[in-house]
Amino acid sequence: MKKKVFCVLIYLQFCFIFPKTSFPGFRAWLSPYRMALGGSGYLSFSPLTNRNNPASLKSKKTFYSGLIRYPSSIMGQGLAITLPKKERVVGLAVQHLSYGTFDGYDSESISTEKYSSSDTWINFYSSKRSTWDDLKYGFAISWFKSSLAQNQINAIVFSLGLQLYLKSIDANLGISLNNHGKVFSNSSNSSGEMPKETVISSSKKLKYLPMKIFFDGIFNSRYKLDNINFGGEAKINNDLEFVWGTSLNKISQNTRQSFWKSFFAASGIGLAYNINSIKIFYSSFFLGTGTLYNGVSFEINVI
Repeated sequence: MKKKVFCVLIYLQFCFIFPKTSFPGFRAWLSPYRMALGGSGYLSFSPLTNRNNPASLKSKKTFYSGLIRYPSSIMGQGLAITLPKKERVVGLAVQHLSYGTFDGYDSESISTEKYSSSDTWINFYSSKRSTWDDLKYGFAISWFKSSLAQNQINAIVFSLGLQLYLKSIDANLGISLNNHGKVFSNSSNSSGEMPKETVISSSKKLKYLPMKIFFDGIFNSRYKLDNINFGGEAKINNDLEFVWGTSLNKISQNTRQSFWKSFFAASGIGLAYNINSIKIFYSSFFLGTGTLYNGVSFEINVI
C-alpha cells in the first residue's frame, strides 16, 4: 500500500512541477547527464532525452545507455546510438519511463488484477552542417505511447533545431521548436495537449577556466517564459569531469525547511569518469522537499 501511494505521489509531483502539460513524462528525467545539468544543455546533445536541440547531435559513433531510479521503484531507462553518415549525423533511441505496477480494485473495493503505467518513446534524430560551416540544422521524429492499464495514447512528435557557431566569441547559439505533434490514437478518450516548447539556447567555453557553460530559456506554447536553465561542465583532469546545473524552478521548490534544502532545490550534480573510449557518468538531482533522484549512464565511442 505504501508503495502504491508513493508512486502516485511521485507522478503527481511531476504534474505539480510541470503543470502545463497533460504528459508530464516529457519533462521527467531520462538522461542522467541532462539531469545533472538541471535541465540545461540543449546544445549538448544527449539522445537519452527528448529535451534537445536536434541540430546539436554529436558527430561520433557512440552507444549510450542510461538508468534513473526514482523513489519506490519508479524508473527511467534508455538506449541510444549515434552514427555519422557522410555529411549527416543520425541517431536512434528508445526511452521508457515506468511509473510502477499497482493493485487493481473495482468500484466495490474488491481486488482485481494488477495494472501498470508507463511512457515509451522511439526517437530518430538527424543533423547536418550547412554549406556555411558555422550553421547546423536538424530534426527529430518520435513515436510516443502512454499507457495506464488498458488505456493508451499514441502520438507522433516532431522537433526542429538550428545551431550557429560564433567564432568571434567562441560560443554557440541555438533555437529549437520541440514537441509539436499529433495524437493519432486514444483509447482513453482524453487526448490532452502536447507540451510544445520553444527553446533559445547558448553555450560557451570559458577562456580562463576549463569549463563550458550552458544557458537555456524555455517558452511554452503561448510563447511565455516557462523556465530558465543554467549549468556547466568542468574538466578536472583527463579522466574526470564535474557537471552541475539548476533552474528557476528553484524558486517554486523553496520549501524554507532548511538552508541546504533551499540551496540544492531543483539542482543537479554529476561526475564523469573516462576510461579510454568509455565514459561512466553518475548524477543526482535534488528537489526542495529533500527528495533525491539518482542516475547512471554509459557512453561507448565505437571506432
